[in-house]
Amino acid sequence: MRFQMVYLSGSINRVQKEKDLTFWGNSFICNPFGKLIKQASGNKAEIIIASCKLDEIEATRQSWPFLRDRRIDCYNNLNKIFLG
Repeated sequence: MRFQMVYLSGSINRVQKEKDLTFWGNSFICNPFGKLIKQASGNKAEIIIASCKLDEIEATRQSWPFLRDRRIDCYNNLNKIFLG
């Protein structure tokens, strides 16, 4: 199965302070169009869970067919360098 345009954790970040660093938290989950679905707070550690609309993912795949339009010939040499 090919995966493209699926729901992603747009940002995963630690929260609170460690030594001289302050981590801002606010991890979030967004849909394929970037619409915010769920966001964590910025002041406590927590796990966020969101429901994903599978039909919305499929509709996005059909309207933005990145895998179909990719140009493998343009990055084939990079694959040889990094993948052997």
